[in-house]
Amino acid sequence: MAFRTRPNHPEQALAWLLDAEIIIQLHAWEDRAALIEIADALVCAPALAVSVVFDHAEALEAVHTLLDRTDGRMLVGMSKIESVWDVIDAARAGAAFALGPEFQPGVWKQARALDLLYIPGVFSHAEVQAARDAGLRTQFLFPADILGPEHAARLHSDFPDIHFLPGVNLTVASASAYRRAGAAAAVVELPMLGRADWRQADIITFVRELLGAWRAAAPEE
Repeated sequence: MAFRTRPNHPEQALAWLLDAEIIIQLHAWEDRAALIEIADALVCAPALAVSVVFDHAEALEAVHTLLDRTDGRMLVGMSKIESVWDVIDAARAGAAFALGPEFQPGVWKQARALDLLYIPGVFSHAEVQAARDAGLRTQFLFPADILGPEHAARLHSDFPDIHFLPGVNLTVASASAYRRAGAAAAVVELPMLGRADWRQADIITFVRELLGAWRAAAPEE
């Protein structure tokens, strides 16, 4: 049984992402069997949101596989959405959100027409402002690790109305630093997938430590 109703509107998808806090980005996997193992481990952790990098044709099929395997327990989106056609393909595959490496007005227009949550990549103050002027208040701070949490804190101070999602090469320690810097959620790749000997237990442990550190660093209300 699904844990909750699948979002059918960008605002619902955004609420899910912010509630999930950690969005796991899947950049590479061996085959469909490996992807199913990854999905099972993420649900067990639990990780409530995943973004599949759209860098090869199998990525669209991966969205289908993740949706079928997780049965409503996980929100599935796509990263590296760079064109109008990418948006269309992602929406047809069942993606609930789209992360772009940069803000592109044409992509935003198409995503809005399809009721797909679009989160543009930003880095500089000017990029944040441009996306903000277009009405986009949730932004993907990428690549966040170049200038680190201090840069994220400055952006959060200057644009307190923006939900920043830093990514993607974050560790348990750096994720907590970004949370203290005001990040609303984080996009994180699984480092163990770069090794041939990864296990489901590695994924579960990493995600649980990541979530624990993130939540411990949350500012007091």
